[in-house]
Amino acid sequence: MENIDEFLRKHRITEIEAIIPDMAGTARGKIIPRSKFESGESMRLPQAVMMQTVTGDYPEVGITGVTDPDILCVPDPTTIRLIPWAVDPTAQVIHDCVHFDGTPSPFRRAACCGKCSRNSPTRAGVRSSRPSSNSFSST
Repeated sequence: MENIDEFLRKHRITEIEAIIPDMAGTARGKIIPRSKFESGESMRLPQAVMMQTVTGDYPEVGITGVTDPDILCVPDPTTIRLIPWAVDPTAQVIHDCVHFDGTPSPFRRAACCGKCSRNSPTRAGVRSSRPSSNSFSST
């Protein structure tokens, strides 16, 4: 957190946008005052938020359980950036999800993004033969 504290001081940040990518890659999160962020108080989110689909629905199969427990959101200091369009000095920080005992949550970005990057044909320096555009063919 030392790098984050330094960044906040240097840029006179007043608010933090805590970003948590969900299973579909949609940015979820909260905007919190710097004082609350620096207090060390853990930021929490209900697990169900992380399972919401891109249309705002939830999967038919209940993955989070009946009680929908919270998960902790832990900042990744390497991701802190200024938000240039914000009126007040604001930073954004990507967070990761863990359980209260510190064990990784299945909703953490490494669980999703890591699977994609491990299966990526360009990971080992091998170029993909697939088109680089995002267009899809129906053939």
